[in-house]
Amino acid sequence: MKNKFCILEDNFKKLTQDDYDVILIASPIYQSNLPGPMLNIINRFNFLYNNKVGFNFSHQFKKKQAALILVGGGGACKFLQGSSNEDLAIKQSQYIFNKINAELKSENIILCLNTNQTATKENEPIKTKVKEMADRLNCL
Repeated sequence: MKNKFCILEDNFKKLTQDDYDVILIASPIYQSNLPGPMLNIINRFNFLYNNKVGFNFSHQFKKKQAALILVGGGGACKFLQGSSNEDLAIKQSQYIFNKINAELKSENIILCLNTNQTATKENEPIKTKVKEMADRLNCL
C-alpha cells in the first residue's frame, strides 16, 4: 500500500493537516443544493472513513469552529427559508464539518438568498453579518 491517504495529488490534503482553528465554506447554491465541486469534497471525505475501516487509520481531528455562507437567487431559495427540504445545503455542509470535527453554530450561518433581487455586494445587512461573524471568529 503506497499510503493511507487519498491517491489524488491536490490541495485536499491540506484539510486533513488539522492545523487550523476555523473553517469557512462559502458557496453558491443551486436548486437548494451545494454545487457539484462542493459535493465532490463530500465524496472525497469518504477516504477518511475507508481508512478507518480498511487501514486502521484513527486520526482524531482537533475541535474547531465552522462558518457557512450560502448565496443563491431565484425561487429555489424558498427551500432554505422554511419549505420542504429546507436545509439540504446546510446539511451537506455539516457533513464536511463533521468529518473534520468542526462545530457549526447557528450564529455562524449566513444565508444570502434571492440575489436576483438584491446583489450580495449591495446587501448591507448581509455585509454587516459577515463582518460580525469574522470578528467573532477572529477572537478565537
